[in-house]
Amino acid sequence: MKFTRLLIIKLVLLAPFFSNPLGAAPDKLFIDLVNYSASIDGYSSLCVQNYDDDQELNSLFALLRELKDKYLLFTDDDYDMLKSTYMKTKSATITQLMKLKLNVQKSSCSNYLKIFERFDRKKQKSLEDLERMINAY
Repeated sequence: MKFTRLLIIKLVLLAPFFSNPLGAAPDKLFIDLVNYSASIDGYSSLCVQNYDDDQELNSLFALLRELKDKYLLFTDDDYDMLKSTYMKTKSATITQLMKLKLNVQKSSCSNYLKIFERFDRKKQKSLEDLERMINAY
């Protein structure tokens, strides 16, 4: 039963990464960064005490706004789409975690920590790739 739950949550959380209808714009790197961040923030908002959702959201989109303005790596429409993608992914993550009752059974959060640690490693890799892209710019 536990394995099935874990498999289901993995599939639900990974679905946005593999079903992006947007095609090529904006760059997949930005979409991945936003999706990983949103999933991590959704988990953290339920499982991490004193987690500041607004600070994380503002930090991510301040970075994206700077990249948009300074390097012209994507358009205003792309920026808005990334923000929308973030909100949808975070909302879907929270909804799925609430179905698993993590909002009332905080002790169960540790059962899903490894998933979100992997997302964090992938997010860090996306940030490193982004840094390489900017350095090459």
